[in-house]
Amino acid sequence: MGIRLNQALEDGIYDWARLTLPSNVSIIWDKPGVPRPDKPYLLLNFSSGPVKVDGGEMAYKQLDTWTYTWRKSIALSVSIIADEYYLRYMTQLLNSLDCELYYLELQKVGFACWGYDGPWDVTELIDSQFEFRVNASITLSYGEDIDYELGEIHSVNVNGNITDINA
Repeated sequence: MGIRLNQALEDGIYDWARLTLPSNVSIIWDKPGVPRPDKPYLLLNFSSGPVKVDGGEMAYKQLDTWTYTWRKSIALSVSIIADEYYLRYMTQLLNSLDCELYYLELQKVGFACWGYDGPWDVTELIDSQFEFRVNASITLSYGEDIDYELGEIHSVNVNGNITDINA
């Protein structure tokens, strides 16, 4: 279990995967205690990040409040577990990052893809049967707005006389 983002961003990733993969492939987020569906299925998880990519921008929002806009990157770990076609499913998923029809699902929620590593076949023997699994890591970036209240001093009450003000 890794990092969690807001629901809209996670839904965008789910919608992209759903559009890309055949309907017989279940899609789940990796969470502790969540039962695994029947094979084939895609397992999603954030493996690192979010990491601030640049200095960001600052804009005045309202009295005492500024909005900082940061560009952040995050690594999306994708694993496909299946009895057959597992490499084909992963290739289809990764190839979709170069196809505008599928890539638009990620862009709708503000993601840009910076590339990916993999796929890696990590099939293993479990209880005398092979679990066919392939992994990849996809680097995504997105913008995040953070409001910061400065608590500026707007007025001062003075009891008495001001005799000297040095600038």
